[in-house]
Amino acid sequence: VITTLYLCIQVDMRKGYEQTNPANIYFRLSSFDTTLINHVKKWDSVADATGSSIADLRAFDQDGVLHSITVQAVSDPSWPINRLSLIEGSWPLEKGEVALENYKFDQFGLKIGDRIVFKTGSGSEIPLTIRARVRDQSVGAAEYNNVFMMPANAYVSRSTLRSLEMPETWNLLRIVVSGDGNDQERIAAVADESSQKLEKAGFTIYSMAVSLQSSHPIADYADAIVIILLLIGVLVLFLSGTLTYNTISATLTGQTSQIGTMKTIG
Repeated sequence: VITTLYLCIQVDMRKGYEQTNPANIYFRLSSFDTTLINHVKKWDSVADATGSSIADLRAFDQDGVLHSITVQAVSDPSWPINRLSLIEGSWPLEKGEVALENYKFDQFGLKIGDRIVFKTGSGSEIPLTIRARVRDQSVGAAEYNNVFMMPANAYVSRSTLRSLEMPETWNLLRIVVSGDGNDQERIAAVADESSQKLEKAGFTIYSMAVSLQSSHPIADYADAIVIILLLIGVLVLFLSGTLTYNTISATLTGQTSQIGTMKTIG
């Protein structure tokens, strides 16, 4: 049962993740604009590319408690890479609107249509209207942090960036390689080649991460949980077998004289 459950979950996770058109390479760069994105799209090894503006801010919940939150916008409003799934509300977003990621949506105690107040780096408090609840399966793909310990995620349109005191340029480059998106060696080679081109163009690379098209960010956690469950299952099977054997042995030992009498009588 555990193995069957694992295989079903594994297949569902893989298919669901692939449908988001996940990026294979993530570059945290110094500021860049759409000129670089258009240039990268022309590379033979690249199928598609987008830029994102990402900043770590804080936001108040309904009780006035501040929580860390990562805010991002993308260069292409259609989100062609790492597509979001709409759970509730409406999309696309307009100026002054925000979508919250499903995983930590409830920690704010707010609902669709409520106002959530962000606190910027300068200390300004900026209210935005919650317009959607979304699922982002790429959370954690660009970082090597514990996915479950990461802050909440929020998504805005480019027109809202200035209100949050975020630059209207990009600092995260997402690349989908052409060809097999699960070829680890080729992806690594494209990442290395891209790094050289970006550095030669004068951009500073702060971090880089690579990901397979079918490798969900929490797949390793699912594998670990299944292994633990399998070990527990084997242990339970062993203990139950031992208990059954000891019980039968004790019963037979206690009935030795009766069994001998029955054999004698025939």
